[in-house]
Amino acid sequence: MKQFFPFLSLLFLFFCSSTIKVPESTTEQLLGMELNYDNNTITLVVVSKGCTTKKDFSFQMKDNNLLVVRKKKDECKALAFGLRLTWTFQETGIKPNVPFRIQNSFIANPLTANLK
Repeated sequence: MKQFFPFLSLLFLFFCSSTIKVPESTTEQLLGMELNYDNNTITLVVVSKGCTTKKDFSFQMKDNNLLVVRKKKDECKALAFGLRLTWTFQETGIKPNVPFRIQNSFIANPLTANLK
C-alpha cells in the first residue's frame, strides 16, 4: 500500500498540471453586418451586455476569408442586446474591390448568443 500512494500522488500531479487552457479570444457570433463602399466601412451588429467596445475585437483576413474575433469577454450584467460597431475597411483588412467571405456564424436572437 505504501508503494501505491506515491504512484497515485504522481498521477494526480500529472493530470492537474496538464489541464487544457481555453483561448481568451473566440470567434464572434454576429447579429448582422453592413458594408458601405462609399464610406469604406463595415458595420457589425454584435451582442453586448453593456461593456462591449471596438477594442474588444480583432479581424483576421486570410485567403479572402474574414474572421471576426472577440478578444475580451463582456462581463457586464445587462440583458444582451445588439450593438452596432463600425470599422474602416483598412482596419479590418478588407480590400473594397476583392470578393471575400465572412467566416463567422450569424444568430438572430441576442439572448441565445454564445457570449464568451
